[in-house]
Amino acid sequence: MPGIAITLVALWALWMARGKLNSHGLEFLAWRPTPAQPILVGTAISVAAALAFSALFGNYRVDALPRFADVWMGVTLGPVVEELIFRGYAFTLLAALLLRWKVPRSGWITVVILAAMFAAGHLVKPAITSTQIASIFAMGCLYGWLRLSSGSTVPCTIAHIAYNAVIFGMAAYRAI
Repeated sequence: MPGIAITLVALWALWMARGKLNSHGLEFLAWRPTPAQPILVGTAISVAAALAFSALFGNYRVDALPRFADVWMGVTLGPVVEELIFRGYAFTLLAALLLRWKVPRSGWITVVILAAMFAAGHLVKPAITSTQIASIFAMGCLYGWLRLSSGSTVPCTIAHIAYNAVIFGMAAYRAI
């Protein structure tokens, strides 16, 4: 129970820090206030995608309920950390490099490269399938688009949390 409280306090503090992380390299996180529209659109697309992926590719049998700790990390801190790394620091660095090299459509190239890296980063999960990797790549493209269009990591982080919540919820539903 203390871990849940600590996580909730950390998430609240991070939410309150939007637009205030502007020094010591934290500005590259792009944790900025964002209008509600990109957050709502990204979340709606993520939920729809999670439901669709679960329906289309979820015909495997889950033998046990996911462990609470796995669900908690997968729905809270996991997406936050992944988005701040991939759509925060890495996005900022790669986009700046591509702009410096005068690469046309550098924003979209950044989105695709980081989505591929994001999917590749999930290859370490045991028993992950090529279909799951393709789904993760697609979601990485969505999160990248949200970052590119909003200029902030807030919408992609919330969309990622929503996606993972639905995926874990569907896995728990199948296990019952």
